[in-house]
Amino acid sequence: MEAEIATEVTVTLVDDLDGSPAEETVRFAVGSTEYEIDLNTNNARALRQQLAPFTEHARQTRATTPPPGGTHRAGA
Repeated sequence: MEAEIATEVTVTLVDDLDGSPAEETVRFAVGSTEYEIDLNTNNARALRQQLAPFTEHARQTRATTPPPGGTHRAGA
């Protein structure tokens, strides 16, 4: 009988700004470009505080996913 081999994978988030341990991945978009960045609690708070004057006056939108096979054109 063959022995079973167990594998354990650990993912560690590292703050993309300062290299410290990160607690979360923050996702945001500007224009048509989406971003995500791993941040510790303090840097995530700082990012949200800097964006607050804009997000407080902005409209939320739903993410849209293009249809499979590319963009759908009317009449195509």
